[in-house]
Amino acid sequence: MREPVLVVADEDGARAIGAAIGRELDVTVTDYAVRARALASTGAFLAVLVDSRVKDPIAGATVVDVASDASSILETTRAAIQTFVLKQSEDALLDEVGAVPYDEYIELARYAMARRYVLALLGRHHGSVTDAARGANMKRESLHRLMRRYHVNASDFRPR
Repeated sequence: MREPVLVVADEDGARAIGAAIGRELDVTVTDYAVRARALASTGAFLAVLVDSRVKDPIAGATVVDVASDASSILETTRAAIQTFVLKQSEDALLDEVGAVPYDEYIELARYAMARRYVLALLGRHHGSVTDAARGANMKRESLHRLMRRYHVNASDFRPR
């Protein structure tokens, strides 16, 4: 299984980083800082690499100098992944998640993440369901269904 890595860079930076780390990693690329933060917050990536030329850095990301040689970029990437893996295993020792059956944990995690997304979406669009649905590229009725499922009220996000 290839290791997932998020790269925040423009097209040239992404090309340089991609060439350096090769095909052994599953690379997702974005040059949009807001999208990068949202993707990074999911915890789905073993490393978040940011081109040193990016003006708006991502918290917890590893800065990569795309002007350096390929082996240096690969070494930086491997170190970032190793740091993440070590931190995860330390956290796992303290975490009680392992006491919950897998199916139950996945169901709870999916519920929590989806609810968090709906809350963030409505907050970003100040409670406008139409604008939020458009921003999420979904039908308004689908967003209403999610709001009912996750017990979210759009009026809580409207300015008073």
